[in-house]
Amino acid sequence: MSGALLAGVAAVGCTGDSSDSATRATSDAGGGLADTPSEAAELDLDRVERPERQVIHQAELTVRTNDVEEAASEATRIVEDASGYVDSQDADLEGTPHVTLVLKVPPPEYRRALASLEALGDVTSRSERTEDVTQQVVDLEARIEAARSSTSRLRELLEGSGSLDDIVKLERELATREADLDSLVAIAASLEAQVDYATIALRIDRPAKTASSGEPSEKIPGFLRGLKTGWGAFVNVALGIVTAFGFLLPFLAAAAVVTAIARPLVHRSRRRTALRAERELPLDDDDHAEWLVADDIDS
Repeated sequence: MSGALLAGVAAVGCTGDSSDSATRATSDAGGGLADTPSEAAELDLDRVERPERQVIHQAELTVRTNDVEEAASEATRIVEDASGYVDSQDADLEGTPHVTLVLKVPPPEYRRALASLEALGDVTSRSERTEDVTQQVVDLEARIEAARSSTSRLRELLEGSGSLDDIVKLERELATREADLDSLVAIAASLEAQVDYATIALRIDRPAKTASSGEPSEKIPGFLRGLKTGWGAFVNVALGIVTAFGFLLPFLAAAAVVTAIARPLVHRSRRRTALRAERELPLDDDDHAEWLVADDIDS
């Protein structure tokens, strides 16, 4: 396969020599067409095809209105009427509502759509950016064409190769060239998409309400909301009490059992102590009777 590779390189070289020869022949033959170098240069410039300008339009716009959702719907309608579309939408309707839209419109409709979007409310911020990417597009197209020619030539060499080592090398090189080609094509497609549709990033806010606006504040609860809040607090307290009682119930039951067992023992101990004291201290019959009666009452 080394011979094939050398043959391929030789073929490229021969092509280059042929091109040089053809160029010289054309120059010689064209002597009658252009007598001076300046005339030839002028003729070549006339034949050059100038590429169409490739321009990217981008804008960021923030408007403020009382009805955020209605303004967002109107913005969508404006873009669709301009043959565009909504690329993305992010809405937050809690607290201070706002909606963020990324809109795509064709360049011919860009100015009209932007003016219509500004009319949705009070404009608080606005910025525009324009980028001419004509040269980038031309360079990418040339690189893509060269990469495609290179990959085609490698495929031809691969088909005519016989050595396993050469096949492995050619396949590795072909994979690298194809990856480069895919990357160039992706970059070109991204630029083309940005050129074909102008981008407008629109944010719609609702103005913050002030205390002097004369409108009732949403932060002050009404009767039903207050009743609901009070009922919730009452239920929470009741649940807390029930929970505490459930927590203490096992301890109260244990205390009741201990008391039921200990009380007869304490009573019996007291009677023994009283009887012992009676034996040690002689009492009158009346006092002894009163003590027995008191003991019976305690029992």
